Amino acid sequence: MSVPFGSRTCLRPSTVMVMNISYDASRWFEARGFSCILFGTKVDNLRECTSCPTGTYGGHVTGYTCQACPRGGFYQDQVGQYSLDGTSMNCKNCTEGTFVRDGSGKDPLSCKVCPTGTNKNGLAGFRACSCLDNYFRRDRFDKCELCPQEGVHCKNDYMAIGQGYYWNWSYTNIDEYKRFVENL
Repeated sequence: MSVPFGSRTCLRPSTVMVMNISYDASRWFEARGFSCILFGTKVDNLRECTSCPTGTYGGHVTGYTCQACPRGGFYQDQVGQYSLDGTSMNCKNCTEGTFVRDGSGKDPLSCKVCPTGTNKNGLAGFRACSCLDNYFRRDRFDKCELCPQEGVHCKNDYMAIGQGYYWNWSYTNIDEYKRFVENL
């Protein structure tokens, strides 16, 4: 079918599409960046399918639903995106030294400069950039702090007890440790 050029409407990459289609057709769309729900009755055999909005992607890997781009150095600025190989996410990388704190980044402007004490010369990955040498962090989306000078060493974002030293736990330390573990 040919549509005359003057009759065509151009859509922006952020325009969400909605359509009502048969159940069988919806399975194809669900694997390709759409989320579908029952429309009408089961007898009608119709489903309403909506393209995954910006900040998300769909497909086999998400269980045929729209999944938010994860927290860290990722965003998605186009609708209807899906996992190409069926096993990984389809989000774009923020530029070096930037990240999205809460996930669901919708465009490159969602990516903010990584916090103090981080290496801004690399991709953030699933955190707010890696810590500089001799720095550690308490939360993977927060700043990195300079390593204390005695009794510990800091490497790969965490602080470890130095040889011949031990922790002296207090209830405050335990609560802080539990919060730290929850944010890993």
